[in-house]
Amino acid sequence: MSPSEERPPIAPAPLLGGLRALWKADARWAKILEIKRTGRVAQIRLEVHEADLPPFEQWTRTFIPFGQTPEVGDDVYWVDKTQSGSTFRAIAIRWRRAPNYGSAQPSNEELQRTYLAPFTSNPVFAAAQERAGATLSAEDDPAVHRGRLERRRAAGQVTEAQYAERLAELDAWERGLEQVQRAGRRP
Repeated sequence: MSPSEERPPIAPAPLLGGLRALWKADARWAKILEIKRTGRVAQIRLEVHEADLPPFEQWTRTFIPFGQTPEVGDDVYWVDKTQSGSTFRAIAIRWRRAPNYGSAQPSNEELQRTYLAPFTSNPVFAAAQERAGATLSAEDDPAVHRGRLERRRAAGQVTEAQYAERLAELDAWERGLEQVQRAGRRP
């Protein structure tokens, strides 16, 4: 038996699949704003949406396939056909693909569950948290800051808008401390 027959086949790199999934999550669609048509050839003005970038308008020429009847207001999928080194962005419509509106933005809770949980489960973080919890000073206590804010409000040193903004920051601070304390009690 040859050495190549003894070795198992090499699996494809999983990295490409992850990148493809990430790329497919980005929004890529355009709304038709205007159509100038002559037979099956059309010049179409699009409002192009790409990922989280602000939309922009772009004209494109396209050959409309049989069975397609584009109308103003329709959403279409587009691809970037810009040549390397070009100063003009070329866009083409893919008529047989559905528009990709992207995936929803994750909520703060989802982000915290995804990124904070592995961080707080680190034993180094847990040890530092225990030491920090035992030495909580008055400057690190949101209740002390809340009392100061109330006194400054009563004295007229802060406006209602400043008070509301700072109060929201203190509430967020307290929620964050509670979450860190809860994470330290996990097995």
